[in-house]
Amino acid sequence: AFDHDISAFSNCATYRCPLLEQDTGKFIFSVEIFKRGYDDAVANGLRPRGIIIINPSNPTGDIYDEQTVQPVLDFAAEKKL
Repeated sequence: AFDHDISAFSNCATYRCPLLEQDTGKFIFSVEIFKRGYDDAVANGLRPRGIIIINPSNPTGDIYDEQTVQPVLDFAAEKKL
């Protein structure tokens, strides 16, 4: 439903950056995941314009602290997202 709402109300598409590590089955929040997602989106001809972070995380309920989120915000600023 979230992807649909974003598309319906903003006339843009979402590109997911899954936090679930397939190898371990754990949810990992890191700037590297967002960098990889950005690069994949660009390689697929998309023009990323923003990052949406759900905090607390769904489905784990984890609450990301400033130290965890700041590198992603710095990356977004660097890419002018």
